Amino acid sequence: AVTLIKVSDSAITDADLHSRIIARSKQLLSYDGFTHPNGEYEAGLDVARYVNAFPGTPGDYRAWIGGIRPVEDITALLDKLHRALEALASQAQRDGLTGLLNDRTFRERCAPAFALAARHRRTVALGYIDLDGFKGINDQSGHALGDQVLREVAAAITKLLRGTDFAGRLGGDEFGVLLVETTPDGPQVFFGRVHDALNALAARHSWPLGISIGVGVFHPPPVTPDDAIRFADRLMYQVKHSGK
Repeated sequence: AVTLIKVSDSAITDADLHSRIIARSKQLLSYDGFTHPNGEYEAGLDVARYVNAFPGTPGDYRAWIGGIRPVEDITALLDKLHRALEALASQAQRDGLTGLLNDRTFRERCAPAFALAARHRRTVALGYIDLDGFKGINDQSGHALGDQVLREVAAAITKLLRGTDFAGRLGGDEFGVLLVETTPDGPQVFFGRVHDALNALAARHSWPLGISIGVGVFHPPPVTPDDAIRFADRLMYQVKHSGK
């Protein structure tokens, strides 16, 4: 007897992520077991010789368990597959170094926020932050220090965010922040705080680092997040070259 399970998720389109889900699920289901969010460890199913996963296509996941298995095993299998999917999908949305949203996910999150703002005639603001002098730190002091700079900058930005706002790492030393709903003067206040916090961080560590921020305030927002990001990026370069 064979139990066949099919799980479909239209949101998964990346072949690499799909392969990682399959590989990790095999480990969770048979050998590694699973550590729950509360810290409790649950051993893997005692079906190492009988469980497998078919590659399929992204978003189409199929697993089978050989032999006649108790209903509890099938329930546990589904639970573990769900947890593996959630964990890996979350990892795929985050920048591995800073924990911020990665560039792709940041843009994806901007789209519905822009649509909602346009529908309700609300103001949104997008800030583009660049670290002046970061390349020199990397080249002269090494990548370990460069990584520390990026992590601490990301943490400082995150600390200032409201619950509805979000930030992402858009490039090597470039960050984006979206203020989902704000007042006309709100962006100036918020990004002023960001500028002060990052300057204070650099001074505290004696990092030869400057901060350039371009802020686009939209009412209503542009049609696409890419347009808003390009606009804020251009403003950031104007700030950088003005020496302010």
